[in-house]
Amino acid sequence: MNQTLEDAAISRLGDERKPIEPCSIIIFGASGDLTARKLIPAFYHLFKEKRMPADFRIVGFARREKTDSSWRTELRQALDQFSRTKPVDDNVWQVFSEHISYCRGDITETEAYEKLERQLTATGSEALRHNLLFYLATSPSQFGEVVEQLHRCRVGECQRADHGCRLGWRGHHGVQRRKDGRRCDHRLVRGGGDRVRDTAER
Repeated sequence: MNQTLEDAAISRLGDERKPIEPCSIIIFGASGDLTARKLIPAFYHLFKEKRMPADFRIVGFARREKTDSSWRTELRQALDQFSRTKPVDDNVWQVFSEHISYCRGDITETEAYEKLERQLTATGSEALRHNLLFYLATSPSQFGEVVEQLHRCRVGECQRADHGCRLGWRGHHGVQRRKDGRRCDHRLVRGGGDRVRDTAER
């Protein structure tokens, strides 16, 4: 039986039994159904159960025109519908939503990644600027484009061995992730999205 995104995330966090470091979670394809139906409800419940870092941020990256406020409103409406616990706790949501922001950009345009890099480095601690999780809520055919652009623009690159970039995507068997100690491993996608799918299915 396949794990849900939330179950897999909770299981992994519970298994590791380690302090959860501050981090930034960047969701590519953030305006799609996966984000509204699965990702944000999962992160909301992790936050509610005190399984998120004390310091974190979730940055949505997508082509549609939105503001931080309008995206939060959309996500709250979706959470009211898709949350596994109802009603949604208004106080928890209020605090949780303060960690959510939006970056408009086209995944095929280098300028959009440069804008994302500026947004990520403008505020926050060193860990928030360099300890990054990139979640690919896009079509698998776009995985290669996203990671090559991240590498080309050196988004989140740092020299500390304890910081780095992680890639996550939803495969056929729940949540998948890959880590290269200091930067996104562009070798995963050299040759395009098929290699990423192959890796995800192993």
